Amino acid sequence: MSTEKPRSTPGNIQPGKPNPATLAKLSGPAFAQQKPGGATARQGGPGTSGAKPGAGVDRRLAADAPPPEPGANPGTDFHALAPYGAIPLPETPMPATRLQASALDLLGPDASPDALLRSHDSRLPGTHTGWIDLEIRALTPLFVGTTQDERQEGEPPPVARSAHVENRPVIPGASLRGLLRNELRLLTGGETGPVNTPQLFFRAPVDLRPDSVKNNKEEYRTRLVGDRLHKQYKKIEKIDEKRKVSAGFLVHRESGWSIVELAAKKPWTISFKAIRASLAERSFGYAERDFPDPPRDNTYVPAEHHSAFQYRRVWAMLKPEELTAFLIAPTEETAKKKRAELLLNGERGTEIRQCVLVLTGAAGEPRNNAYLFPIPTGFRDGLPVDEGLIRLFESAEQITKYQQKNFHEELSVTSGDPERPPLANGRGGGLPRRSLEPVWFQTVDGTVVSFGRSGGYRVAVGDFDPLSKVVPAAVLGPQECRSGHRAGETERPDRDRPADVPRAIFGDIDLLAEDEGKRLAARGRVSVGAALSESTDVEFTDPLRVELLSPQRGCFANYLVQPHPGFDPKKPLDLVTWSHEGDVRLGGYKVYLHRHDEQPTGPRANDRHAQLRPKPETDPLATERDVRPVREGTVFHGRLTFTNLAEAELGALMRALLLGNPADGGAARDPRYAHKIGMGKPLGLGSVHITPRLHLVDATERTRSLDPLAGVRAVDDAGVEKLLAAFDDALLEWERGQPVKRGESVPQRWEDVPRVRERLCAAQWRERLPESWTRTMTLDEFKRFPVLPAVSERFARHRQHGRPRPGRTTA
Repeated sequence: MSTEKPRSTPGNIQPGKPNPATLAKLSGPAFAQQKPGGATARQGGPGTSGAKPGAGVDRRLAADAPPPEPGANPGTDFHALAPYGAIPLPETPMPATRLQASALDLLGPDASPDALLRSHDSRLPGTHTGWIDLEIRALTPLFVGTTQDERQEGEPPPVARSAHVENRPVIPGASLRGLLRNELRLLTGGETGPVNTPQLFFRAPVDLRPDSVKNNKEEYRTRLVGDRLHKQYKKIEKIDEKRKVSAGFLVHRESGWSIVELAAKKPWTISFKAIRASLAERSFGYAERDFPDPPRDNTYVPAEHHSAFQYRRVWAMLKPEELTAFLIAPTEETAKKKRAELLLNGERGTEIRQCVLVLTGAAGEPRNNAYLFPIPTGFRDGLPVDEGLIRLFESAEQITKYQQKNFHEELSVTSGDPERPPLANGRGGGLPRRSLEPVWFQTVDGTVVSFGRSGGYRVAVGDFDPLSKVVPAAVLGPQECRSGHRAGETERPDRDRPADVPRAIFGDIDLLAEDEGKRLAARGRVSVGAALSESTDVEFTDPLRVELLSPQRGCFANYLVQPHPGFDPKKPLDLVTWSHEGDVRLGGYKVYLHRHDEQPTGPRANDRHAQLRPKPETDPLATERDVRPVREGTVFHGRLTFTNLAEAELGALMRALLLGNPADGGAARDPRYAHKIGMGKPLGLGSVHITPRLHLVDATERTRSLDPLAGVRAVDDAGVEKLLAAFDDALLEWERGQPVKRGESVPQRWEDVPRVRERLCAAQWRERLPESWTRTMTLDEFKRFPVLPAVSERFARHRQHGRPRPGRTTA
């Protein structure tokens, strides 16, 4: 058995001393381009559109887990926590020809640079053909999803099993292929395409005044960031700083869309307390209990709590010159009777106006008030609204699950069918074609530039793809259309650029030179089969209920390169946002860290997944799924085959499988490095160790014998080390020729390449971070805009606190 080499440790980064003060709980609105939960989720991986607040938060930590360790509290030092990290992007991907040099030299000076890419039907000298047997051990529970059968209406949702063949769990070849291709991308700085959320939105058309809350350090930092976002929004939309958000009714006529502005520019308000007092008058036919207090967090959805009152026509009673109603009545007659009673009691001057009651959601603060939109006596011509704004508003990017639920097809201010078209896979949320829609809006030179269904509505950052601004042109794949900062400034990147390593090895369309005006696809030279488990009885007996979560790149504090987070919230820290005018760079390729504390001892030594067990007789929510994973310790066996790989290319494939582990794979049960695969990565599922066994095939020898093993040679550890060295040397040679960033030195070993260093840090299994250091932050923590440090810095900070190996806890 071989011994493991000493591993290189990440850079010894020394962050500043954390502020020990405990900050007060934030109660103000969170102004961000995206927010956790709903369609404005800010958390990648652990956030989804439509998820409830805190979605993705490990419920094991939220229930009976011990308090956070020192250095793992975003509320005191503004260092964010997350189950993922970022691997820095290169300026230019490593060309595949750098790994093919040895084979291309043997083909002679006249050989085409894409000779290996065209070699699927022949054998080339100087290349290797063979297979790699894979032994894959699950270090944590593992779940690889499959397509689910559609269930009939009324049927309970089925419990999803991990992929299986003939009752044996299996890791599909496509999943393994994706793992390998991604590892090659990380190691060589390969090209990448866009992530989800094609459009990004402001959640801040409402202005903030940071100086008004200087006594609250936490809220002051939040408002500083929100104030900068507000200024960026107004500059992009060319809105006068003094121009406030107005309100009115959106109307659709044959001539098009328009907004009839309220005479007072903004709606009146009425407190929930006043609404319940109105119900106590018994004129509505509802009791006070029919208008319950909404939850004290941002989960408030009127359709779930106060659906009978949304868009209801009422008669509001208020004092002259005031914008707050103290009572509402269902009819004008009832309102006049109440005014007469008030007059008898000496209260004069009460005005009565017919209004539409509007209930909005809670975007970051508890909801205590509703709005009243006075109905005009006659609908004059309004401000024109461009059809493009309507299409954007009703697009899949803009319509959130909150809006689908709250603005259903029957919701109407007027009687009759409002004709709200179904949107987003046949669901609600559309604008009415035959009714009125209360909206907030802003204008420039008499033209509506944005509108929404609340005062803090979402506004598109711009009519451009922000990804093109934050990813180097050479890294964004050539099949992606590059967009300028405004519509019409589009260009196609150089499609004749050299192929990067992942595309050259696994194949792609439009990869080869043009033939009769068309670019040709290149077949992959690596084929990956499925890996079957050794046993059948390896699944969980009881299911787990997990959140269906997806990346949300709108969380700019986590996804974009930021300045040091700092520890003084009073400093006007200019966090980089998607709409930032200066240099904006994506943090890098996203990778998940391993999350698996050792099993506690004592009374707490029970099922580590107890908090993920569904409650009896409860169905999962739309953002949840009941799954039955494969238990940790399960072993799978699979095989991949390869054809015509140059020595360094085969070394790259082995490096992607081994990472920093020794040539024989190392200790399978407790390796130094491990991969992640499947679903549930933010919760700690999917950590696996791979042991590869390489076999090479000599085609000439095979033709001379009928022996099935003729020409087959098992490669020993020394042979694997030679292949790894070929890749490592080629990588070093390429990286040494690239510009060195400030603060970095020329790499002397392959592990010194900054991108590789961060990848190996994130892949650490034996010295992984504790779960409390890789958890998803709470909503209140997100509101403070903490900055996610580099992966190596997070490990350095953990070592700085002198923490033991994760999970060694007792009851």
